[in-house]
Amino acid sequence: MTNEMCTVPQLVIRVDPVPRESPRGYLCRVAHTHRYSGPYSILQIAGVSGDDLERVKGIERISRVLRLEPEEWQAMCYRELAGRKGARPRSFGGEHIKYSDLNYMYPRLCPACLRDQPIWWAVWDLRLVAACPLHRCLLLCQCPNCKRRLLWQRPAVHMCHCGLDFRDLTTEEADRDLLAINTLIYHAAGFPLGDEVEHVLAHYCFPKEMLKLRMSTLLRLVLLLGSIRENGRLSGTHMTVDNRSPAAATEVCRAAVTMLRDWPGPLHETLRNMLPMDTDRPETLTFNTIFGEFYRRLFHDLPRRKVGFLRRVFEDVVMENWKGFIRGSHRRPRYFSAAVMQSSYWVTLSEAARLAHASCRRILDAISQGQIESMLPTKTGNLECWMIKRESLHRWIAIRDIETALYMSNSEIQRTLGLGYKAVKSLAQAGLIRHVKGYNHLFSGGYHFLREDVTKVINIFQKHTVTRRKYTGPGKLMTLRDALNCLGHSVLPDLIQAADDGDLVPVHYAKLSVGIAGYIFPFEKLSRYHRDPKILPGWLINPHPVSAILESERMRRLLHRQEMERTMGPHRRATLKSSQTENSRHESALPAM
Repeated sequence: MTNEMCTVPQLVIRVDPVPRESPRGYLCRVAHTHRYSGPYSILQIAGVSGDDLERVKGIERISRVLRLEPEEWQAMCYRELAGRKGARPRSFGGEHIKYSDLNYMYPRLCPACLRDQPIWWAVWDLRLVAACPLHRCLLLCQCPNCKRRLLWQRPAVHMCHCGLDFRDLTTEEADRDLLAINTLIYHAAGFPLGDEVEHVLAHYCFPKEMLKLRMSTLLRLVLLLGSIRENGRLSGTHMTVDNRSPAAATEVCRAAVTMLRDWPGPLHETLRNMLPMDTDRPETLTFNTIFGEFYRRLFHDLPRRKVGFLRRVFEDVVMENWKGFIRGSHRRPRYFSAAVMQSSYWVTLSEAARLAHASCRRILDAISQGQIESMLPTKTGNLECWMIKRESLHRWIAIRDIETALYMSNSEIQRTLGLGYKAVKSLAQAGLIRHVKGYNHLFSGGYHFLREDVTKVINIFQKHTVTRRKYTGPGKLMTLRDALNCLGHSVLPDLIQAADDGDLVPVHYAKLSVGIAGYIFPFEKLSRYHRDPKILPGWLINPHPVSAILESERMRRLLHRQEMERTMGPHRRATLKSSQTENSRHESALPAM
């Protein structure tokens, strides 16, 4: 404690604070206990003003005068918290609320609560509280005797300056709509209401998530929904900071019940009515101009995790009825979920290319040909400025898919037939498989082959019933793939024609093979279709082809080994020698076919 604090006087009696008690009500109760005229007397003793009552520099002084620990007064008062410049957040029961949520100008009270216990509850200091759900009555904000507005500077919590005892007054019954919202606020403030809260939610069909809302979020939600007027716009009168009268609070609460009742029907209908009927110029539609203050407060004041049920209603309206663009920062997850972006009326060029699995150039070509409806809102060279109508894009994709289903891409036909590019090319050049160039049709590019012709080629081989067997290499029997490697890919059309005529019949099918490349034929019949028998390789006309192949392979490896030994050191030579011994043992075990 500093020397300055030692000079601050203290009251004779410590008055224990009550949980959920208002700090100004507590000062009023302390002043009445010590027979002072009002709370201002306590402030004069502490040497602080009303503005410093809840600031850091006044907390130590006032807590010493009241014989409280600084932490006790700090937990009770609505002290200023660190926040954005101009936000002025306050502490309320351990939670953060806005300064505008508090009500200093229009103090109010419940006579029935004062009869039970002369305590000024902190919940009465909230701007939107206008009724007491405990006694189902309206809060009093004006003395019926002197007709003056209540002030927090008064002789006692239960007494007016004119001497009227508020405990002797009869209460006015509150309507059910007003009690419904105030019940939720009392529940968020920590008042034990029993099953009353669940009864309100069940009766009015409020969203169940409202039970878990913190005080700050609940107040902002009620204020937002209660400020929507009949024409869909937000009422500026209700949204101002200075208008904290009980009449304004009552009107806001009743309007909020109208929006929350039978959730989410009324709000959905109200938001839908905000949308203009004329949508001929979608580039002029923006969320700020259509939804105005509601849109700004929804995305900037209310946390998404807490009021997801409200965001979902807004997103449903956007998905069903929004015909404008969703662009710029609005495409980020902070604003709209992935479901909204996937059902938006317009898409960007890059998104259209992704959905169509095509290049941006192909999409622009379709736009120039009038196949896709689009719009360029700005005269810039940025391709992302193109906005494409989703319905038109899906229609173009459906037409393209119907035509592309008749064709195979280059990679697909190679996987289907089990052949390489050169073999497929020879079939196309021979006219056995018809093909088109991609950009001349609705394809992304490259050559595409007619699926019907590919099926005919496969059926030529599948009409022969053959058995599967293990295939180790070319010999007396040879697969179609090895035959093409030996005879050249240009003989493939002749081989297919011979198989179709019955002159060339497969005898087996190699295991682990794909397409027609795995069919096994006698080598003697395959060699007849070589285009130039004079330059036929020697090993193909050798009566013992397997031994010729092995001899040729051994000679190649011998030359390769001699070349490597000249460039390797002694250690690498020993490793190479052991590897060659293993290879020679493997070659000697190779069976003849």
